[in-house]
Amino acid sequence: MSKISFRYAGPEDAKRVMEFIRQLSRYEKAENQVEATEAMIREELGKENGAKALLAEAEGTEVGCAVFFRNFSVYLGRPGIFLDALIVSEQYRGKGYGKALFEELKKETVRMGGARMEWLCLDWNEPSMEFYKNRGGRRLEICTTYRLPVTGQESEQE
Repeated sequence: MSKISFRYAGPEDAKRVMEFIRQLSRYEKAENQVEATEAMIREELGKENGAKALLAEAEGTEVGCAVFFRNFSVYLGRPGIFLDALIVSEQYRGKGYGKALFEELKKETVRMGGARMEWLCLDWNEPSMEFYKNRGGRRLEICTTYRLPVTGQESEQE
């Protein structure tokens, strides 16, 4: 693995973040379900309490991206991070960049005084489940995810 650095994406990085989102949608076979636009991502990245995107840079380019937001546990009384997407470009997979990006998110959780990270994983995505398990992630069997679309535009998978 080449030397890696991390930086937060700003509104000016919305195009690159959208490229990572499209890569993820192709991997998950859900390209037709992406409703996000570059303008929407630009706006969100510009909000003080909006979603964040952490870019991993190596080999002279952005090789990965993690999109996340802050959450809160009433039981723990502490914040945490909800990881919405962790994406490494296909040509850079298997080189340790995903691991490094995940570890940087763990450090960010600690820096913010957070207690835990959480994420969802598609039930068919065995490589990702193995990746998270190898990083210390545990599958929760104690709850079921519910969703209520409030805009009428939400797709089934998302």
